[in-house]
Amino acid sequence: MNDTELQKYSETCDIVRGMIITTGYKIELAISTSLTSYFAKEKTESDFFRFFMTDTLTFENKKYIFSSLRKNKKLILEKDYKLLVSNIDYVQNVRNLMAHSDIVINEKTLDKFKENQLTFKNLTHKYCERDILINIGESFVEFRERRVFSVNEFTKTSYRIGQVLKI
Repeated sequence: MNDTELQKYSETCDIVRGMIITTGYKIELAISTSLTSYFAKEKTESDFFRFFMTDTLTFENKKYIFSSLRKNKKLILEKDYKLLVSNIDYVQNVRNLMAHSDIVINEKTLDKFKENQLTFKNLTHKYCERDILINIGESFVEFRERRVFSVNEFTKTSYRIGQVLKI
């Protein structure tokens, strides 16, 4: 393991993790904006957004309200699709895993990096010490139940969501 490989691996992990966390945040923010537009009048929008959307409700709560309004056809989205909430769940899950994981650096992970795979170690109670693998190549398949994800699939899914939520 040389310093150049180690630095490139570490930087790539930071970039990918940052992209995943930022994307999850942007989707949550777009949901918050949609809910604010639905519930608040023009004069109270900023207060509603500040006190309810950012300080009170969790992403899970917002997603539930958003999903319920969609289901009851009270919130109409221009490019809506059936699996939207399922796709949001997926992005939220990967985002949460990345937010609570650390980069694994050893000879094995550097070898996997040569095969376009990044390795993180989850630090939460639920998945403590379990590896999360992020494939950064073009044609990788995901095994979500084993915590193996693809940047390519994550990006495609996020793009579909973004088209609906106008991110």
